[in-house]
Formats: sequence, structure tokens, C-alpha cells
Amino acid sequence: MKNSFLKTVSKDTRGATVFIALGIAFLLMVFSIGIATVVKSTNYNIKAFKESSRAKFIAEGVLGHLIGIGQEHEAGFSLTESECDQIMQTWDYAQTVIADEGATIKCQIKGRNDKPTISPTGTFYTVPATNTGDASRNCQPLRPVRTEADLRNMGITEISDPLDHPCNWGRLNFGNSITSRVAIPLYYDEVQSIGTDGTVQSEVRKLDDLNDLRIRVRTPCKPVEVTVEGTDQTKWEYPEICTDDDRYKFEPEQIDVENNPTVVMWQISATCVSQDGSEQSCGMTPDTTSRRTPTGMLRVYPNNSEIHKALIDAGLDIDINKLGEAFGFFGEDHTIRGFMSSTEVKDPTLQLAIITRGLKTRGGDPVPNLEYQIVGDNTHPLSNAAQIYEVTVSYQGQMYKATKSIETKKNVVDFAIQN
Repeated sequence: MKNSFLKTVSKDTRGATVFIALGIAFLLMVFSIGIATVVKSTNYNIKAFKESSRAKFIAEGVLGHLIGIGQEHEAGFSLTESECDQIMQTWDYAQTVIADEGATIKCQIKGRNDKPTISPTGTFYTVPATNTGDASRNCQPLRPVRTEADLRNMGITEISDPLDHPCNWGRLNFGNSITSRVAIPLYYDEVQSIGTDGTVQSEVRKLDDLNDLRIRVRTPCKPVEVTVEGTDQTKWEYPEICTDDDRYKFEPEQIDVENNPTVVMWQISATCVSQDGSEQSCGMTPDTTSRRTPTGMLRVYPNNSEIHKALIDAGLDIDINKLGEAFGFFGEDHTIRGFMSSTEVKDPTLQLAIITRGLKTRGGDPVPNLEYQIVGDNTHPLSNAAQIYEVTVSYQGQMYKATKSIETKKNVVDFAIQN
């Protein structure tokens, strides 16, 4: 009886041992699979990181090479993807990473606005280029505002003209330094050929046959006090899109010279070639000779080209047919058009700057900044205020995009600052 009991216990023990052994083996197998998965995932992440880092390294190397090419040329210099590809085919480094490492490289330089804005009043190239303005902090690169349909699709009802969207306007701040003004080249450097060694031959072309050129300046939208939902408290909101009536208004006491100082100074600076072939600095500034009417009041719709408070309030533009005051220029036509089209003028550059300190409305509210837009015609892409360099590299399934924006060089112009 005793032996029979021991035999039964022995059998049960062996069964439990086998079961436990099988359980341990299963757990070890699960643990091993988990370890293998972690190791595989870690190895994949390390591999992806290395490939991503290599793509970034290649892209930044190409970007540096591209910037070097761009800096050898004048404002408005652009390279299309196909032209950039030609250059990559002649560069040993690019060919090495393409042939030996399987990388693909796409690059371009955007020196001119290549996408005009379609307004109800016509089609125009602008500066800032479509969707590159900084009057708004909410511009979406993949949703440019070029047409009325774009405005409708975004649910925008305050404006009906895409030209008026803040993403198509630049910001002007007060200051007397080189960083507080904007320079827009009225010429461009156009690619003529690319040599077998990658050398780019180009030719500078002046925008001397523009059909339209307008300088537009406006105030920003006024802040709006709104009630915080669910409370009796209020807060201030700062809209970027609004109707003209909801913008700051200077509303000078009288439309006269004393109450309407020049707010924004513009100047077209250039190099003029005289008959003997010598070169000198020249340019054009706003005309001030016809500021007064016979009764001493300011002309709000004048031939003169000052940008003063009443003109900004009225939403008027300075156009290519307005008179200017020229210096170092001996042509007879002293309109902006006449200066631009003169054969003696080279590399004209438009500069803008706020010169009136502490802008305020008639009610005393400070006006924080102004906004500007340069409108050309529909056949001449304007040079951007900055060259944009773009490089995209794909490497072993990883992609990296490198970009760099370099502002057009500005000559220091002594704009007089008014108190």
C-alpha cells in the first residue's frame, strides 16, 4: 500500500516537472523572441539614424556648393531643377554619392517670383513672392493664396482680392539700420549656358520694359477686444486679415504738408554710365516739388511720389508713371518709368524704409509697423528680396531637405529720420 502511494506521488511529480519545464521553455522562447525583436528594432533605428544623418550631411554639402555658385552671380539669379542637375553631373562629389552610394539629389535656386497672383484686376508678379510674405505668421507653404478660389477655399470673407492677403505682403519696421529696410532688385541675372565643367554663364537683364510697377503701403489690422467664452472677461486678439476699415488709420487733422510728413521713404539706387563710359552712383527719390495746391493744401492725388499719411489712409499706390527727383541722372524723363528705361541706368534697386519715428493714429494709438507690396506686370517675374536655396537628398530610403534664404545686399542709404 505504501509503495503504491509512493509510485503515484512519483508519477505526479514527474508530470509537474515536465509541465514546469515546458513552461520555462515557453517563457525562454518568448523572452528570446522579445530580445530578438528589440535587437532588430534597435539595429533598424541605428541604421535609419545613420542613413538620415548621411542624407543630411550630403544635403548640407550640396547646399554649400549651391550657395557658392549663387554668390558668384547678381540678384535674381535662379537655377531650375534641370539646370541644377546639369551642374551636379559635372561635380565629382555629387557623382560619387550618386554612383557609389545610390543617393538622389534635387536642387534649385529661387531668385525670382515664378508664380504670379491672379487678381480680379489682372495677373501680377509681386514682391514678396506669392505666399512668402512675413506680414502673416500663419502662411502655409502647401496652400498658397494666388486666386479668388484660394480665398474661398480657406473660408476667408474679409477680402476678395488675393493680392490683399497678408502672406503676399512684407513687414516694414521702423529703424535706421540696414536690417530695417527692404531692397528689391529691379533687374535679374539670367542663365545663358552651363559648361561641361559646371561653370554658369549668365547675363544681367534690367526690367526696363515693365508695363506696370506699383509700390503699395498699408497699416496692419487693429487689435480686437473679444469676450472669453464662458466668462465675463475680455482679451485682445490680433487679426492678420481684415477689411480696410478695420486697419489703423492716421486720420491727420488736415490734409496739409505739416500734418502729413513722409512716412515711408523709397529710393531707386543704380549705377549710371555717362557718355564717356565712366560710371557713377545715381538714383531717384520721391518728388516733393508739387506737394502744395494753390491754397497750400497737400495733393493727395498728386504726380509727386511721396508716401505720406493721407496717401496711406486713402489706399493709393505709387506707380511707374509718377514723377521723381533724380540725382546723378541726366535723362529728360524723370518719371520712374523714364529712369528705369534709360540706357544709362544699370542694376537699379528699389529700397524702402520707414523714416517717421513713433507712428500714431489721430487718437494716439501706436501703429506697430507697416506692410508693403511691390506689384509688377504679368510678363516680368520680379527678383525676390532674398535668394532661396533648396536641396533635397534621398539616401537609402531616408530623405532630408536643406534650405537657406540669403537677403539681397543693401547699399546703405542715408534716409533722413523724422521725429
